[in-house]
Amino acid sequence: MIVRSFDLRLPVCLSGLGVLNYVEGGKTKRALCLLAIIPEERETKIIVGTAKEHASALASYCSDESSPALLAMMESWLCHGSDHWFMAPSEWHAIPESRQKAILERILDPNPSIAHPVEFSIFDSARTQIVDSIEQALSNGDVPTDKLPAVKNLLASEKKKLDDLTSN
Repeated sequence: MIVRSFDLRLPVCLSGLGVLNYVEGGKTKRALCLLAIIPEERETKIIVGTAKEHASALASYCSDESSPALLAMMESWLCHGSDHWFMAPSEWHAIPESRQKAILERILDPNPSIAHPVEFSIFDSARTQIVDSIEQALSNGDVPTDKLPAVKNLLASEKKKLDDLTSN
């Protein structure tokens, strides 16, 4: 079992199961995972667990603890994992209709894997805070020169997820 803390409180809770597909020794394997997203006062707890035989795959899946990676993980769980989740109505209504439709279509996917990223944003307010933080770090010169290309690519990727799907 792995527990992570996301540094923002998200207006969503989730409990249920998801499938982590991975390749090991040339064979495709499926790990059934217990998933939970629990909003707390100032942060969001993320819990994922699986059978011991899948521990290394789970550790690899959860290896990036950055805010963008954790947000993407939770968004994938909503679309590709458990359909047992609850979101504040104000947050749901803030999502453009094209993205709402994409979320609902993905929930019906018969072969989902929580490892599949979602190419659009579900939590715009959290993603906007992350984008602002990255932009601030860039403008302050807080990003090492050797990391600039990767950080700029991450920034562009996160901004693109905020686009309305009807404009793509």
